[in-house]
Amino acid sequence: MGVFLDVVVLVVALAIPALVTLGMLSKAFTPSPMPASIWFTWHPILMSLAFPCLMTLGRWTYMMDPSWGMEKQSIRHLHRALMLAAVGILLVAYLCIFMSHLPGLMFFGYNFKTREWKPWARIAHVWFGYAAVVLTIAQAFMGMLKLAALQETGVRRFTFHGSLGKGIIILASLSFLAALWFWGGWGHGLKLVLAMLAAFVAIYSSAWPKPIDNKCDEETARLAAEVQVTQR
Repeated sequence: MGVFLDVVVLVVALAIPALVTLGMLSKAFTPSPMPASIWFTWHPILMSLAFPCLMTLGRWTYMMDPSWGMEKQSIRHLHRALMLAAVGILLVAYLCIFMSHLPGLMFFGYNFKTREWKPWARIAHVWFGYAAVVLTIAQAFMGMLKLAALQETGVRRFTFHGSLGKGIIILASLSFLAALWFWGGWGHGLKLVLAMLAAFVAIYSSAWPKPIDNKCDEETARLAAEVQVTQR
């Protein structure tokens, strides 16, 4: 079950941005595809790549069945690479929506030209999204400091790092589901599939029990022992 679940999560995480991309650009998925030359088109594509895909896979690195045989240090480096890639892509995704909304001065779910709020689903999408983006940036800095401290001293810092990551994925999933609610360019079938896939990765990332691997504690103890020997 463990390895099978790992493969399912990998496929689902990659399928979400693939389906969003097709939904935005392909006539086979939507009667009115968005032009690739405008800022807005790339916002949902890149955000779906950053959050439901790469961040889920970042969590996945620590949730993989131990039978894969990856060393803890290799897992940490893979986790870091996936999460930093997600951060970089989400910043570009935010730039896309910022540039798209700049002419109309539409920010935070509010139109500053007409002085009107957008419908509730758009407001929810925006505020869940902003919360996820801000916390993700903070999480990235804490993750780098956490890894550096573990390698240098063997001490675990920011022990809430994993719990915060789960919360970020939940916020991003809520933002994604709100976008599906108000987006009018897709049929109900595509929306339903994406909603189920997003719900699956959110549940997996935030609530699925982590496989037991005694190597994790052994690795941490080894690092701490090496640091103590070095400091003597």
